[in-house]
This record gives sequence, C-alpha cells and structure tokens, in this order.
Amino acid sequence: MENIRFKMTFLDSIVLSKTSNTEGNIEPLDFVSGSCFLGIVAKEYDSFENPFMIFHSGDVRFGDAHLLHKGKKTYKIPLCFFAPKNDHTRKEIYNHHFVNYADDKTMLQKQLKQLRTGFITQDLEYIHLDYYYAQKSAYDTEKQKSKDSSMFGYTAMQEGSEWEFSVSFSDVVENTEKDKIIQALCGEKFIGKSKTAQYGKVLIEKLDSQINTLQEEESPNEVAYLYLDSHLVLFNGAVPTWIPTKENLGLMQGEILWEKTQIKTRKFSPFNSKRQCRETERLIIEKGSVIAVSNLSKDDREILKNGVGAFLSEGYGKILINPSFLLKEGSFSLKTEQVCYHKLEKSSESCDENLICYLEAKKEMEEKNLTLGEQVEKFIEQHKNSFKKVSNSQWGEIRMRLQFYPNNYKDEILEYIKRGDTIKPQWKDGEKVFANALKQESIEFLKLLANMMPKAREEGDNE
Repeated sequence: MENIRFKMTFLDSIVLSKTSNTEGNIEPLDFVSGSCFLGIVAKEYDSFENPFMIFHSGDVRFGDAHLLHKGKKTYKIPLCFFAPKNDHTRKEIYNHHFVNYADDKTMLQKQLKQLRTGFITQDLEYIHLDYYYAQKSAYDTEKQKSKDSSMFGYTAMQEGSEWEFSVSFSDVVENTEKDKIIQALCGEKFIGKSKTAQYGKVLIEKLDSQINTLQEEESPNEVAYLYLDSHLVLFNGAVPTWIPTKENLGLMQGEILWEKTQIKTRKFSPFNSKRQCRETERLIIEKGSVIAVSNLSKDDREILKNGVGAFLSEGYGKILINPSFLLKEGSFSLKTEQVCYHKLEKSSESCDENLICYLEAKKEMEEKNLTLGEQVEKFIEQHKNSFKKVSNSQWGEIRMRLQFYPNNYKDEILEYIKRGDTIKPQWKDGEKVFANALKQESIEFLKLLANMMPKAREEGDNE
C-alpha cells in the first residue's frame, strides 16, 4: 500500500478521552486516533463516487498520530519493557521475553516492574507527554450564570506539540480520490472534545520528505516478536475477543508463545457525531502490546504486514515485526527527553479589523475619561468650599438640564441658579466660579462634576 504522511501541529490544547465514561476520573489518550482523521474526511462523504471503498472497505486506512520528537517518529513504550521497582531513571531496562529467572537468581531480587506510560524513539529516547487540568462549570442559559452543582474538568494535551500520522491507499484507489482526501485533511481543523470552546484546533500539513521508520530485523532465535503499533480488535467467529489466536491473527503456520507475550486490554465505545450516539462496544488489545510467535513463515509475515483484525479503516491492526527495540538482550537504558513545544505565533491577518477599531476607540475613551476625572477632582479640591450650601437635589437639576438641553444647557443652567429667593442665595459663593466653568469646560466635564460634587460635599460634612 502507498503511504502518505502528514504532520499535525496543536494550535490549541486537545481533549481526547481514553474511555466512553462521562463521569469520574477519565484518563486521557496519549495519541490521536485515526478515527479523528477519518471523521474529518467523512464530512465530504457524499462527494466521493464510492464512499464505501473510502471509509469502510479498508482500502484507505487513516493511521494514528504519534508525537514527533526532533523529527523522529515515536512509538508507544512496549509492554515487554521491565525495570527494577525503584529505578525511576530508566537506566536499567530489560526485555521481558529475554529474562531467564531460572538461570539468573538475581533477577528475582530486582523485582522487575512493567513500564506502561510514555513513548520511545528508535534511538531509545524516552518521552513522557505532559497534560494540564482545567476546572470548568456548566452555564445556565435561563439564569445567565454558572449552573449549580455542575462542575467538571478537562485533562488536555498541551498546544504547540507536533505529531505525525499516515494515510495508506491500496492500488484500487484512484489518484483523484487520493487528492480529494489530501485536500480534505490539510489546513486548520478541529478534533476532540469541546471544539466550540477553547479546545481542538490543529494544523495539518502534507509531508513531502519521509520520516525514518523502523526496519524489520531478524530475531536471534526462531521466535518473532510482534509489536502492536496501533490498537487491535479481534473476533472469534462473530464474537469479539481479547485473546489472540493463530486463527484470528490469520496465521498459517506460526504459533503464539504465551510465556513471552505481554498484552494489555480495555473496552471502548467510540462516539459517532453524525448519529449523535455511541457505537457498539469494542474489545481492544492496546498498542504497545507484544505477541511472541514461533515458526512464523514468509506468508505469515505478509499477512501481518497487510493489517490484522477489524476496523482497519480507522488505523487498527498495524503490526511491526521484530523492531530493533524488541531484540535488545541484557540490560539497556532509556535517555529521558522533554517534549518539544513550539511557540505559536498568532497571525495578524486573521484579526477582525472592526474589533481592533472598537478596542482602540474604547482604550482612547478610557484614557480620556481618566484625564477628565483628574481635572474634575482638581476643580472640586480647589472650589468645594464655594458650593457648601448647594443641595444634592440642585446638582440633580443641573444633571437633568445637561441631559435634556444639550444645545442650550448653558442658558438653562444660568437661569436656574439665579432663580428666586431660595436657590440664588445658595449659589452666591460659587456662582461666578460655576459660570466660568460653563463657558470654558465641556459638557462631559460638567456632567461628571454634577455627579461628583454631592459626594465630595457629604465627605466634607462627615469630617
């Protein structure tokens, strides 16, 4: 099959759950399933001439995305990797199928423990994926506030990381269909949960150069070690099963050696967004599992290389035979490396010009109001004694005239403060000062002054 490789960059944090549970402690995935990419292309389902061949037959296979480290593909740590119980530095690693407890009694004292998390490169560099946890609250649209008793959290893979995946095509797929799939995949897409909020945005690009991959090597004995580079779903007739056998693996000659085999299983029900429901539960043998097979023939190798089991279109059933890291005898070490996160530069071209203009105008208004407020405070500090006799209700009348007579407010206010024997005496000390302010200051200044002067008067009375 022809393999076309792609690079995916996380532009946002990504939320992908390992189980179908919606409550409790939900463990996140440490890779991106091929079904995510199948789903992206499936949005163009009706545009393909033969959609069954593209999405259901296994002639097109959307592989899982694994972390890229310094341009090198990573692999889920093999379940045959064991280390002494207290060795957290991973300086003493053993392939379990080469450990002979009968001949070497010291191995029992080391209390070897299986490694289950992290990824490795073909150069035995160890990378542990980082996550971050965010607490959220559901929103009550009727009350327009956070919904009571509805807190939840997301554990997400961080933005800035780079990933690699491939899409495989059989010979029956036309070039026009290949181009259509590539076009549907490339660009900015959304995957995972909470895509309409802050999560899920990725950038997918087609890779022209090939990434170095593991080559098949010869085992030092007659045993071949099968490494699951993706999940594996097997059936015993029409019944799903966790137990690999010669028959459901499609082997003609090989026999499974259980004492040298390490597998990990789980259940999973994938969500179908088109039908808005979950699919039938799947019994999965997880990636990273190692199956030892004796007497593996050439025909058996070809069968395994073509993919095994069900759901091949979603990237399941990919097997590597005798990768180099499974053939290391004795003790070896893993070099711990940090995930390379790339700083993402936000494109200025995608900014909304109207939004920018609005924010700039808002900033200018805030600065203007700040300056205006300082001017009013200074005026009050200098002249507040002149307005001690002016009541709060009279300042309210000033505000009313400023609001309802924007064109001739000066005449209206001067006429008011000189009215009758009740109001005019109270303005006697401040009439001249206020009349000058009416001539020299803006209407915004006067509105703010009429709001702040009563408060300043009350504070002065309390002192």
